[in-house]
Parts: sequence; structure tokens; C-alpha cells
Amino acid sequence: MRCAVLLLCVAACAPRVTFDPKHVPARTDGSDGGCALCQDASVRPLPDLVVDERSLARSVGLFPTSIGSGSCALQEGCVGAPGDRRLLRFTVAAGNIGDADLVVGDPADDPRFELSACHGHRHFSGFASYQLLDGDGGVVALGRKQAFCLSDTGSSTQSTALPKFNCEHQGLTAGWHDTYAATLDCQWIDVTDVPPGDYRVRVEVNPDHVFEESNFSNNTALAAVTIPPTGECVIHQETCHDGRDQDCDGVVDNGCAAIMGNDTCENAFPVEDGVFAAQVGPAATLTSSCAGESAAYFSFQLAAAELVFLSSHGSEGETSVVLLDGSCAVEHACVTETCSAGSAHLLRALEPGDYTVAVTGAPGSVVQLKLTRAPCTDARVIPGVPSAVQGNTAGRANTTGTSCGTGDGPDEHFVLVTCPGAQQVRLSTCGSTTFDSVIQVRPDSCRASGLSTQCNDDGFPFCTATPQSSTLGVALAGNTLYFITVDGFDPDDSGTFTLNVTPGP
Repeated sequence: MRCAVLLLCVAACAPRVTFDPKHVPARTDGSDGGCALCQDASVRPLPDLVVDERSLARSVGLFPTSIGSGSCALQEGCVGAPGDRRLLRFTVAAGNIGDADLVVGDPADDPRFELSACHGHRHFSGFASYQLLDGDGGVVALGRKQAFCLSDTGSSTQSTALPKFNCEHQGLTAGWHDTYAATLDCQWIDVTDVPPGDYRVRVEVNPDHVFEESNFSNNTALAAVTIPPTGECVIHQETCHDGRDQDCDGVVDNGCAAIMGNDTCENAFPVEDGVFAAQVGPAATLTSSCAGESAAYFSFQLAAAELVFLSSHGSEGETSVVLLDGSCAVEHACVTETCSAGSAHLLRALEPGDYTVAVTGAPGSVVQLKLTRAPCTDARVIPGVPSAVQGNTAGRANTTGTSCGTGDGPDEHFVLVTCPGAQQVRLSTCGSTTFDSVIQVRPDSCRASGLSTQCNDDGFPFCTATPQSSTLGVALAGNTLYFITVDGFDPDDSGTFTLNVTPGP
């Protein structure tokens, strides 16, 4: 279900190529797809729903997450209990490759739609089902049957149709798809109690055959996944160009050649979160406000508003980061020489849609793009170290728990971007709160639990102020996004505070 992070529900502003029908599972019951009526050419055209298996396989990953007792994910049955959970997250791109539009309609007063009382919007109930299968095909864990806000978010290469559907008038245009990103609330299977081992994720759209289709045999996609013991990395052969570290040596795409051929906007390499290296092409294909030269192009898609971090640190030579729309016709931002000469990073809250990132460089050089996305668009940016930021949790929601204390009170999120190189910082509300506070630091997401040591409740031994304040010394990795949450210990703990961010242990 698209929960709190679904701030807007609109069609993508340009028909980018992110869903390719060749990456949907093959039919399993003959060339007619199990549709006897298809033999009659006079039969009216029907939609045909599929799941992009490549997108599923590339996105699936295990994320430790702290769930607050008042969170919408708990209220809507997306997790088994509050506290620290292990969530298997993945992206689902549901496409319509049929000859007719899938028309769902207006959610208002339609019993097929369920109202998210926690978030105040309606979704079509039970559009997709998620299962975790063991080696024998047995079901060992279920995601709740997912409701979708069915809308046109992107089109395939073959489609010339314009988008017709959004959250107010739902459906899928023929040749278009709707993508639910792995970062969305409830877009997961809770595997907290699942033993370590090798499994498969099974995703099926239209599982109850509520909608007529020309073919039901291609509604399912599978992706292999390994669940490691808590806190451990399971070593596998490195998979090239997925932005991940499978062999657990701390190096992404270890031993892989750089991506090549993505030297124009039309050939942009599609990416999920991760670190990607690519070779810059020979021709100058980019003109922008801060750079006009050769570049490597990458594309990504947002199904909901998200906070996006882009970085070219680690590239060869001087680079710039240029954020463009999906067709590269509109420049959203252009940055160069952030933190250190020759490379750049950019942090920005973006609306749903298709985007392209151009990393400029000398022809033939290898540039690097780091992409991190988080559904924490309300996080306030800490301008640097040192900083003193005023905050107030009164009247705010309890959106997340903490790994120390209870974190049952209202909370406020902040985000800090680090420059290359590790650094020590101290975070403190000592002497500035009117309530019992808790501080939690999480890398990359305001929802993930991160390192269990990056949490402080009562401030000892550095702070003994009353009421109980918090102070926390943390070691931060370079070129990383860190989310800092100031939370209330109990549900009635809220008020004003000052978050001091200073150098030192």
C-alpha cells in the first residue's frame, strides 16, 4: 500500500523507458497464454497485466527497520509487532502489455477500494500478493495483500499512448506501468522470525482475477534472495552493475568493468539505490548551467515524493552532477566541486516522476554515481558541523521508534550529508529540552534501525540535565546520508529543544 510517503499520485511527466516487456516472465501454458477466446479475432481486446522480473530481482534487499507503536505500518498490519524488525523490501513494476486499457475508476464510494484511515486516501484492495517461498516452494512468510493506487507512472518503448489514469481516476493505460518503489511504506515482507537461508520472493498481480485479462499465466514474477543471520553478510558471487556488494568485501561491483554505452540521454542506464561506475563517452552530449561536456547518463523513477542524494565522489578527474527530467529537456539542478574540488553531491526532495542524472567528465574517464533515496521528505537539513538547530515535537506524529528507550513520543527528523572521509560528531539536546528525549542516528533512511550503538536515551555520562536529555558521540562515514531523529520517550513527551551538532567524540 502506498502509505505516508505517497504525497502525490500523478502520471509521469515524460514517457521514459524503464519498463521493458522482455523482462516479464514467460508464459507457462502455451502460446495462447491460456486464453481460449483469443483464438477468435472478433473478441474484444483486453488488458494483460505483468510484473517486471528484472526490477524485482535488482531491488530486493533486507533492511532492519524500527517501527514505532503509533506507526501507520503497524496499524495497517504491515508488520507483526512494533520495535526492530527485519523487512524484505522490493520494487514492483506492474505493467499493462495488453491491447486495451485497464479501467478501475473513481475510488469514491467504491467498495473495491480500501480507505487508509491512518493516511486518509483510498487504494484498490488486493491488487497484488507477496509471498516468501522456501526451496521446496512452500510459503514461509506473507506480505499483507497489497492495495495499489493504480496510475500511469511510465511507458514502454513501444507505447505512443498518452497517460490517462491517476489516483483520482485509477487504471493502467495499454503500454504503461505503475511502479511501487522498495522505499514505500508497507512495500515489504516482514521476515523478522524467518530463519536464515535461501528463499524466493513471489509477486503476483491481480491474484484473484478480479479484472478480465487476455492472459493470466504471466501475472507472477520470482526473485531469489538470501536471508543472512542477524548482523551478518552472506558471501555470494558479485553481480555486476547492480550497485551492491555481494561478496562482503566492502567494494561495490568488485572486479566488474565500468558500464559503457550510456553516453546519451536516450541510453541512460537505469539504477536503483547503490554506487555505479561508468565510462564517459567520447562526444560532448550535454549542455547545462554548470557544465557542457561529455557525460555518463543514469535514470531512475520515483513513484512517490522522496528525498534523493546524488554524489560523484570517487570519480576520476573533475566531475559535475546534473539532475534532469526524464527526457533531459528540463534541468532541475547542476552542482560541481562540493566538499572537494573535482566532484559534487546534491540533496533534494523530488516529486514523483522520471529523472535522469548526468555525471560529466573527461572523455574515456570512469565516473561514479551514488544514489540514495529515502521517504523522509520532511527531514530538515542540518547545514554542517558545527550547527545548532531549534526544534519542536509538540503536535507532531510518532512516525518511528528507537533502538534505545521506547521512542513512543512524537518525533522530528533531521538529515546530515557528510563529505568524503570519516569524522566524529557529537549530537546533543543536553539542557535544552522540556521533555524526556531520545536521539537516534540512522544511515541512509529515517526508517532503518542502522547501527544499534547510534542511539542515546538519558545522556549519561556526558549529560545529567533534567528532564532527561540525550547526547551521543558517533563516527560517521564519508559521503553518506545520515538521518537524526529527536524522539520523545513516552507518548506524552514532547516540546521544544535545541539539537547541537559539534565536532568530537
